[in-house]
Amino acid sequence: MKEAFKKSLNIEESKASDQAAIEQLLKAIQDHPSTEEEINQQAELVEPELDPDEFITNYVAPRGIIPNFTDTYIRRNKKVQNAVKTWSYKASYYLYPKSLKGLISCIQEAEKHGKKIRAIGSKHSFSNVVACEDWFVDLSLAHPYKGRNKQQHNSTVRKVDQTATRLLQTGLDRSYHFDVPGGLKIHMLNQILCPDKPNWEPYFPASPKRLFNMGGGDVQAFAGAFSTGTHGTGGKYTTYHDTIRSLLLVASGGKAYRLEPTNGITNPQKHQDYYALHPDKPKVELLQDDNKFYAALNNMGCFGIIYSCIIEITDMAILQKVETFKTSGWTPSFKATINEQILPEDIEQEAFFSIEMNPYTVGNNPYPSLLTKRSKPVQALPTNPHARGRNVWPALFTNWGLAVDLLRIIATTGKYPKRRIVETALRALDDKRGEHETNLAYKIWNAGTGRTASIGTAIEMAFPVEQITAVVDKVIQVLSVEGQKGRAYYLNAPMAIRFARPSEAFLAINYHTYKGKKVKLWAYLEILRVHGTDQQSKKQELELFQYLQDMLLILGGRPHWGLNFGFPFTQSIIKELYPEADKWYDAFHFFNASRVFDNAFSKQLGL
Repeated sequence: MKEAFKKSLNIEESKASDQAAIEQLLKAIQDHPSTEEEINQQAELVEPELDPDEFITNYVAPRGIIPNFTDTYIRRNKKVQNAVKTWSYKASYYLYPKSLKGLISCIQEAEKHGKKIRAIGSKHSFSNVVACEDWFVDLSLAHPYKGRNKQQHNSTVRKVDQTATRLLQTGLDRSYHFDVPGGLKIHMLNQILCPDKPNWEPYFPASPKRLFNMGGGDVQAFAGAFSTGTHGTGGKYTTYHDTIRSLLLVASGGKAYRLEPTNGITNPQKHQDYYALHPDKPKVELLQDDNKFYAALNNMGCFGIIYSCIIEITDMAILQKVETFKTSGWTPSFKATINEQILPEDIEQEAFFSIEMNPYTVGNNPYPSLLTKRSKPVQALPTNPHARGRNVWPALFTNWGLAVDLLRIIATTGKYPKRRIVETALRALDDKRGEHETNLAYKIWNAGTGRTASIGTAIEMAFPVEQITAVVDKVIQVLSVEGQKGRAYYLNAPMAIRFARPSEAFLAINYHTYKGKKVKLWAYLEILRVHGTDQQSKKQELELFQYLQDMLLILGGRPHWGLNFGFPFTQSIIKELYPEADKWYDAFHFFNASRVFDNAFSKQLGL
């Protein structure tokens, strides 16, 4: 099918022309519609069923080590790598605990045999924070939810354990709190809170709920996403970690803690009574301590393994998105508005704004083009299905493996920067006919970025909002020079700018204080590239990213924990970037006393 489709496009790898080829590709996708089910299957959205017998029959104890795992499925010598293959490891044990008891057993056995152990999620991270020398833990079997079809969804949606929410302080509304298993994928959580399919039951039937915000994709495991700082833009809460109200963390010795701020949401007496009445349950110590909680929110797996977390949620919203393309849009007058108009002063207002821009000028335009994305709540879904999903096909374009392969061919062929490819891709999203996409909030937020992970690489760094325009100007200037060195040194995808409110979490990229000053708003600059197919190009692409990272660090940026390449993290850099770093280091030594969670990343931090 792929060859026939390429032939219909008349695109040859050696002759791909920028604008004509991309326009042909976009038109072909419109002319070759696929059902959502087909798209999801090609994009591997659906969690594969795991056969317990496969684990049991494949288990062979290595010589000299006979672990006694409890309630855990086991794989031996499993290769672990992210989609883009920027890192790869061999796990002597790849463990699937089925319960909290199983997770405790995994950690205790690792300590007993002198092994290191770390959690692994969707393998979405570009950075090496997940690296582990020995054993990996995958929590995808530690929750009962299945979402392959209506029957599986409806039969399991209420089986996600919410016992912890029954122990909250008197007066807290349980319908606005949800205990999320750490291994649950974000797209699963969205379907639990508010399904988008007919006759699928929501967990809260009286009033469907949603996350306050979401990143550009929904493929990540929730614990991995929030502990590395994944964020959206706009609204009351812009990052996952700022919606966390309680953490269930298993630390050194297999000791389980329920971590909360000093005035936490759990009632200590209810917590104590519950475990007194259930001596068969693994003991969980309630630890309500600001320093340990705000340190643990962004711990990148260094403190232990997050089994679950209680998050604050809100009522589902219908959002309308307005995308506006501006030729030569990065003008002085536009830049002057960024500091004043990104978010409303009232933090309760849900307003979302982001920018995608061409890293280069095109033709005689004096400034790069850009696309602004705005969305705000509306009362109801439109009756016209066309308006409801006006820009569905560009999202499918990023999700469909076949289209992604062709995009890679177009984007990486040729010697010089693909200015017009980026220009055309941005222009295609313009709401020139006023048909604004209107849908459930998580549908509007999902840009499909998780599906392009196999061909795309990215770095991201955050700056106080008043600095972002000068930083972007510097990046544009550098890229115009670097791009002339050859195709591996140019960008072939838009740069993105998103905005996040300040956070209390000590090592959050958006921590509220920087260099002695309070930050009113953080701006995140994401720099992306569709990578080449040969090893030499890939090596040069990483050289470009490392060069840009060094420059952005000098300009004062904080790197995203999951979107960086070999960033030179050291204790001195961490303490310079994060004023409460010492409290984070103290918490690390408390939770990881046996050093069972150490890895190359934690050693790099001087731990």
